[in-house]
Amino acid sequence: MADIYEEVMNKAQELGELVTQTDEFTEVKQKQALMFHDNSAMELLQSYDDLKKQQKERQDNGEELTQEDTDALEQQETKLNENENIKNFFDSQKKFQEMINKALELIIRPSKQ
Repeated sequence: MADIYEEVMNKAQELGELVTQTDEFTEVKQKQALMFHDNSAMELLQSYDDLKKQQKERQDNGEELTQEDTDALEQQETKLNENENIKNFFDSQKKFQEMINKALELIIRPSKQ
């Protein structure tokens, strides 16, 4: 039984190494680097993160968010998507995640039969 566990872990490590060789992974890394070097993108991401944290903190304290709060967050999300480097990173990240999800489906398919 321990041998099968070890084999599964070895295959998982092998799969992880293969994933880093895919075009999807390479594209995510490239787009991420471009985004990180874009000061405007980083400021937008920081503003969005700050707003999300503030709103979560208020909710954690029992406060309900208003329509104004929701609108403010939506405006920040729109600004994020208007930045080319952020948008390109999100798009490449989505493609990468789709590949990972397909791989996971293949991994768990035998357990569903």
